Amino acid sequence: MLIKERDLKKVISEAKNKYALISSVSFEARSMGAANELRRLSVDVHYHFIFDYPTIAEPVDEDKKIRNDQRKFFENCFDVKPKQKFVKVSPISLTNIVREMEGIFLECKGCQLFVDISCFSGIHLIAMATAIFKTNIDFTKIHFLYSTPNSYYFDSTARFICRDVIHVPIGKPRHLTHEGHAIGVVFPGHEPERLAIALEELEPSDGMIFLSRTIDRPDFLCSSFQINEYVIKRLRSLYGGDYESTDLVLGKGWKCEVIDLYDASKLSYFVDSLTVQARKSEAPIILYPFGPKVHTLIVALKMAYQNDIDTWAIYPVPNRFHVRSTGGVDKTTCFSVFRKNQDGRISD
Repeated sequence: MLIKERDLKKVISEAKNKYALISSVSFEARSMGAANELRRLSVDVHYHFIFDYPTIAEPVDEDKKIRNDQRKFFENCFDVKPKQKFVKVSPISLTNIVREMEGIFLECKGCQLFVDISCFSGIHLIAMATAIFKTNIDFTKIHFLYSTPNSYYFDSTARFICRDVIHVPIGKPRHLTHEGHAIGVVFPGHEPERLAIALEELEPSDGMIFLSRTIDRPDFLCSSFQINEYVIKRLRSLYGGDYESTDLVLGKGWKCEVIDLYDASKLSYFVDSLTVQARKSEAPIILYPFGPKVHTLIVALKMAYQNDIDTWAIYPVPNRFHVRSTGGVDKTTCFSVFRKNQDGRISD
């Protein structure tokens, strides 16, 4: 399996089926990015599913207004109103989200399905990967849309409160065994407290840290590294690891790699290398999903199909969010899934 960036106009021009769209209501403006882009391209959406899940964001009144405005936007977004459903489900209930996703996939069977993952939680993305695996959906008919914000906001003076920490299995039902030999996959992102809490739950002695780089926004990488620098350096210096080393060798600590946001192929390559290492040592892979949603989805999708490797995500649930944690919509990108033939060539 290979996941890579696609030209959205080309995807639309090649499609010969009805269109379906999965979106989400959020306090972030970028939750409307994909729908806006499809409207701009005059796509006639036949089915539109909107996940409207409850979270606590402050200021509360501002959060309510933003969400109500988004619901009205989705209801009136397209010239020809699609068959529309607002999906009410807890954002931390993996089983219920998987069930809803499976139902949507079956209802949209035969459609060209666009999924806006911009404002899905890590649990939503893992649930989606699990539902794709369980329903065996045709990969040629599903495309993921991801919108980057214009800005991120991090308040270093605010106190982070976590109301729960969830251990989430990826793919089939899993048993967490051999955790003393676990391999970590860390996406630091812009939430350093959540990463620190997740590592307190389970800290592997080996793994890879992936820092995301957006070519036209180098400030995002600088900000992410700066606020996570202490954790990154601590991991790289533990267990005999060499902070300057770039080779992942089990028992030799952590490696840090910079991945371009839209270079899904490179991330897929590293994840494939990790699965080989995990299989050799019968080690579980532990995901820390706090970076770009598209990177979390890539790992979750690839690991859902690894039946012989136990894969889990550690997911602290914040007590509340801030409505201005991100601002605006910068760019919406399309990603598609491709299969590898036995001869190694890519087919869609």
